[in-house]
Amino acid sequence: MATLTVMSPAAYASRTSVSTYTSTHSGRTSTESAHSIHLLCAIPGQLPRSSAPTPQRLIHVAAELSIHLTNTDLAHAFLGRFALFLRGADVAPRWVDADVIKPIIGGLQRVKDVLALNPDFAIHGEVAEGGVDRLLVSHRCGIYVRLSVGAVPSLKKKVNLISAHPNPSLPPVMLPCLTPARQFLETVVIAASSDPKPEDLQDLKWMKENLKMDMMSDPSTMKKTWEDGKVAKIIDTWPLMREVFVDLGLVVINDDESIRSTVSSGLNRSRSKYSH
Repeated sequence: MATLTVMSPAAYASRTSVSTYTSTHSGRTSTESAHSIHLLCAIPGQLPRSSAPTPQRLIHVAAELSIHLTNTDLAHAFLGRFALFLRGADVAPRWVDADVIKPIIGGLQRVKDVLALNPDFAIHGEVAEGGVDRLLVSHRCGIYVRLSVGAVPSLKKKVNLISAHPNPSLPPVMLPCLTPARQFLETVVIAASSDPKPEDLQDLKWMKENLKMDMMSDPSTMKKTWEDGKVAKIIDTWPLMREVFVDLGLVVINDDESIRSTVSSGLNRSRSKYSH
């Protein structure tokens, strides 16, 4: 079983460039399937001292990384599996497991090059395991990403993953696996709830074509989002998004401006019901 050892950032020199990364394979043990990974650099900036990260923060980081990689021509570069380990009081990090599946030839180096250009992320190390390359990446908000680059068979099934809780007396927190469709919708929700920028809309519209088949083959994703009232609220908050959902064939705007879902005839609802 893989283990991870986190070294105190104070023990190492701080990073001076996000384009620099350190690779190590010296942490392997005598057990064939085991390896250890050490963080070799300090995290850029100061880790936030806030409470445990929310699912929204996790989704935001995942969406940012996914959009960033996908927009640089990494084929099918969306994030699949997530397991969040919540940060403790001081240096114990929060971890996110993520996968980039079906990468292009030379995908690992491509991912490194892409991340090196994004100041929000920093690469701390890498390790190869079972034909899959794993990068240790940090996000400026204090979330660490263990990013796997390769075809990962485990992504074929959707599962709920359990995250650790900083208070052992409390039950673990269940975080659902995000399918590409779910990630797209959650990204829209996040963008619509903030101050949307034109480039945000372009990113989402670009993702639309890649995720269309997944969304149509997983109507439960849209069904749940519709029942939550998120779609109608998004369109009310961000009218430009209506064309994205219409183009996806997931909603129809009636003459009276009400919204009709095409996923199920039993889901017909008026926008006004969800705009409060």
